[in-house]
Amino acid sequence: YNPFGVHAVSAACQALAAPVITQSTVVNQDVINADLQGTIWALPAGDLKFALGADYRNIAYSYLPDAEIQSGDPFTYNTQTPTKGASAVREVFGELLIPVVKDIPFFENVSVDLAARYSDYVLSGGSPTYKGDIDWAVTDGFRLRGGYERAIRAPAVSELFSGSSTQYQNLATITGTLSDPCDVTLPYVNGANGAQIKALCAAQGMPSAIASTYTNNNPQVPVVVSGNTSLRPERADTFTGGAVYQPQFDTPWFQNASISVDYYNVRLKNAIAAVPISLVVSSCFNLNGQNPSFAAANPNCLLLNRSPATGFLANSLAPYENLGQIKTGGVDLEADWLTDIDGAMGWSDAGTLGVNLVGTYLNDFKLQAAPGGNFTEYGGTDYTGLYGPYATWRFNSTFTYHNWGADIGLRWRFIGAMQDSSVATSATRTPGAPGQPPLNYFDLTMGYTLTDTQTRLSLTVSNL
Repeated sequence: YNPFGVHAVSAACQALAAPVITQSTVVNQDVINADLQGTIWALPAGDLKFALGADYRNIAYSYLPDAEIQSGDPFTYNTQTPTKGASAVREVFGELLIPVVKDIPFFENVSVDLAARYSDYVLSGGSPTYKGDIDWAVTDGFRLRGGYERAIRAPAVSELFSGSSTQYQNLATITGTLSDPCDVTLPYVNGANGAQIKALCAAQGMPSAIASTYTNNNPQVPVVVSGNTSLRPERADTFTGGAVYQPQFDTPWFQNASISVDYYNVRLKNAIAAVPISLVVSSCFNLNGQNPSFAAANPNCLLLNRSPATGFLANSLAPYENLGQIKTGGVDLEADWLTDIDGAMGWSDAGTLGVNLVGTYLNDFKLQAAPGGNFTEYGGTDYTGLYGPYATWRFNSTFTYHNWGADIGLRWRFIGAMQDSSVATSATRTPGAPGQPPLNYFDLTMGYTLTDTQTRLSLTVSNL
């Protein structure tokens, strides 16, 4: 390769630097299902309805990467191995819809929905799920609802059978700065627990000759992600409760208005995820309280490997695993309002005006990296792992005006302020430096439907 003139690049160099990469992923699903539903008998408040069924599903997965990807060609940036496997499940289920009471003051209609299912997974075993919901129409326009549900999520075939894949992940998210705890310029090896941390570094393969001078200025470290056929299903307990109000006023201003508020509380166990290297390192070195004895046999520490020449973290393991628990709760809000301006104000051909608001308040999002470990509170922080970040407040509001076949709308997306994730070190966050300030995004939409046709013209400006 001649760096001073691209025209002098040889054909062999071009072929190496710009290979045609192909990958093949095939997922086949076979399904057999039978179900029966209908009415058992009539009750004073309505029909008692049922559903019964059984099904069988088999999902087969195969992945074949190109030779360059398998060999770790430097221009593919990723190394993956071919893999394949299959997962099957047999299930039976039943459900009852029970009308409890009807047409009584403050009990316009009350019904209960009960359901249960048993799933027998060939690889991960059997798991029951069930639920009980109540729907209570208190008066015309006002309804209460809530319930409890036991749910599961079986590991996906990609989580079970994915081949080894080398990825580069960032270490800088542990405290917001570059943080390899073995770095002698950082406070860890020089702090109160310095001796234990040095012992952990040595157990992972840190060469003794360079341990006292080791520094690391590269936040990107190679990590080997892989599937795990020993995964068990995730299990969640969900509690919900809420109210829906639809005004019944005799005025066109509120004929198409509604507001709902719902509380949710979710407790998830055996969460399935490929643990990010930042969490593995902080858990191994007890930066988040997950290894108080600084044991080299800690499951997180056993995933870490270091280069025998440089001491850098290299090819540490990040298989999909059943983590500890996730606890989260909050309140969801939705409001809708649509009015015909002509009917409301008497203006002829004035069109319609609509407003939709969807918002959520996140009370907490606590993560336990391993069973029996401490919980870390990530709610209100900019932590990006496990589908984050976790702003306390989020809203999407849409304002739309429609007339003469045309419409114009403005969408306002709001994401509340978040603290830096470095404050997330315990089950209750400690005050820390602000991370992300509040964000406001505005999107503009315009459309026109051509008269007597099915043709619609539209224009969208995202992030106006």
